[in-house]
Amino acid sequence: MSLRLLQLYRLIPLTQLMQIQWIEAGERSVILRAPLSVNHNDKGTAFAGSLSALLQVAGWELWRNWLNQELGMGFAVAATECRIRYQHPVVSDFTVEAHLPDVYGCAQLRDKLQRHHKTRIISHLQVGDDEGTKVRADVVYALYALPALQQTAP
Repeated sequence: MSLRLLQLYRLIPLTQLMQIQWIEAGERSVILRAPLSVNHNDKGTAFAGSLSALLQVAGWELWRNWLNQELGMGFAVAATECRIRYQHPVVSDFTVEAHLPDVYGCAQLRDKLQRHHKTRIISHLQVGDDEGTKVRADVVYALYALPALQQTAP
């Protein structure tokens, strides 16, 4: 088990109960997977709450890692809005992918955060199972400086 996954389990205990697994955790993307066996509803399909949680956690982890790499530990991320479109039932283990915008978009975000200490970003995420994409979501994340950094910033 990777150190990053253990940290995720510690920071968001629900992820351990969901048995979330890392598929990919690069500098520009995060791919997480969850088993249907512990994330199903009464119909035997994926529970909507589990799908929502996995979507939000993937984006949160992507932006948290980016903030730490680009600006250090003085910044945080929080999901503030989520619009989910359940297009088809998820009938097997499911995966979510989160990707950073292009390098130019990331540079603009970094500059805005350095100037204003906060910004918002929309991540377009999707969940798929063995049959393809089933759920799409737009999640708004707030990226912001922690209070100690705001007080010491010039």
